[in-house]
Amino acid sequence: MTCGIIPPRYYQMIIDRDDGYLPECILEKNHGPQHVFRTPEGKFIVWEDDWECGCCEPEEDDRCIVYGEIGESEIPNLPQGRT
Repeated sequence: MTCGIIPPRYYQMIIDRDDGYLPECILEKNHGPQHVFRTPEGKFIVWEDDWECGCCEPEEDDRCIVYGEIGESEIPNLPQGRT
């Protein structure tokens, strides 16, 4: 995992794209704090808010994040057919 104390924020994990792609969480509704999205290239990225970063206030909407690439077998609560 990579610490997001210094950006990226969630919207910067996918870099600037010209194809209009926006990440959408593929986990079931009401899942835990982690989010997973699949890029058009087939990579799975997991991320969650970083509550221990020390630079964001708890009520901030635009928080630092912890994120990284994972394999499909590591995805928690993956509903059938969402990959």
